[in-house]
Amino acid sequence: TWYMRAEVAGTADYDALVSAPVRFEIARARLALMADDVSSAYGAPLAGLTYVMSGTIRAGDNLNIRVTTTARAGSKVGEYPISVACDANANYDVSLTNGFYFVTAAAGLQVTAAGVSTVYDGAAHGISVSVRDASGSAVKDAVVYYSEQPLDSGNYAAGAAVSPTLTDAGTKTVYYYVESGRFAPVSGSKDIVIRKKPVRVTAGDAVITYGEAPADGGVTMTGFSAGETAASLGLAPQLTVGYARYQDAGRYPISVQPLPENGNYTYLYTGGTLTVQPKPVTLTWTNSVFTYDGVVKRVPANVKGAVNGDIVTVGGYRTDEAQNIRNNAVDAGTYTAVAETLAGPKAANYVIPAGEPTATHTWSIKAGVNAFVSAPSVIGWTYGETPSLPTGSAAYGAPEFFYSASRDGTYAAAQPVHAGTYYMKAVVPATANYGLLE
Repeated sequence: TWYMRAEVAGTADYDALVSAPVRFEIARARLALMADDVSSAYGAPLAGLTYVMSGTIRAGDNLNIRVTTTARAGSKVGEYPISVACDANANYDVSLTNGFYFVTAAAGLQVTAAGVSTVYDGAAHGISVSVRDASGSAVKDAVVYYSEQPLDSGNYAAGAAVSPTLTDAGTKTVYYYVESGRFAPVSGSKDIVIRKKPVRVTAGDAVITYGEAPADGGVTMTGFSAGETAASLGLAPQLTVGYARYQDAGRYPISVQPLPENGNYTYLYTGGTLTVQPKPVTLTWTNSVFTYDGVVKRVPANVKGAVNGDIVTVGGYRTDEAQNIRNNAVDAGTYTAVAETLAGPKAANYVIPAGEPTATHTWSIKAGVNAFVSAPSVIGWTYGETPSLPTGSAAYGAPEFFYSASRDGTYAAAQPVHAGTYYMKAVVPATANYGLLE
């Protein structure tokens, strides 16, 4: 059993991302070794030992398969075990089935019986028996009888001419009896072993938006034998989604509920992932035009599209002085407010989409109208006395005072010093924030 996770390194544009661990399996390869039954006549050299292998050994792997028997040249008539063995290997699940070495009463029949060890494939399987004489030639008058019950000299005639078969997963022992008019009979048995076939049950991934109901990506089943499907076998795997509506955005497991382990298949499960993405929102703005009054003006944006009573606000605005991008200002001008981030306990479940038009708002502060708060005035004085200073104040800016000997004459900043009648005028120069006042 292994676990995998995906990692994306963080950059200046986005945070690092690490996925939840995903569990998967590398199943051990199934291998079945079944020793063949072998016989030879008393006194004859031992026959070669053979075996049947079901499954495949990967190139480069050496399991050191060995077939041995306790029978020896000169062993007495009887049955002797044939053992099949191999070295242990963590990548293989090996089943071993031994056979028998038969030393017959006289030189004659050499019987090789082969059982079956395979994975369910929907086909019928039976054992095979081959008969030869000591020279290796076929024995024409030899007859092989088969039965699901032990056979001997008293009942072998009740056996069938073909091997009983097994189609479904399980084990069946088939007995055989070889009769020949010229040789001593040989009997024995071999097993038909059909293992359950692995079927992979995979939960599909799904993607939803925060606030939507839980979903799954369905389920697929692969590995059935030809002609069989989940529907034909009445299988309907159920999925469990580890997410409840309004849980936070993120990744949640989708698991397959185990199926009953019966019939001809065994099941391997691979879970899926439900990705809950943040919900896109739009924005509305209050106020677009202000009049300059020397006080900071702000244009707040309101979040539209939150669900489940979530309180979500705009948490940050872009500022670029060179481009007049800001959401607050004092001076008159035209500005662009750009909402960038969200705030609130559930803010992570929402997103302002890239390029969202309502995230940008144009607003302005128009120039104010200036006025005197206190009217300009100056008190006359007697020549030789200390000159009086003019007074007066404006809503914006500091007045400058100018003097002239006539109402419509030329005004200058120098205060008069000689006796006479004069006129004073207060002037507040115009700026970008307010107009000329005099």
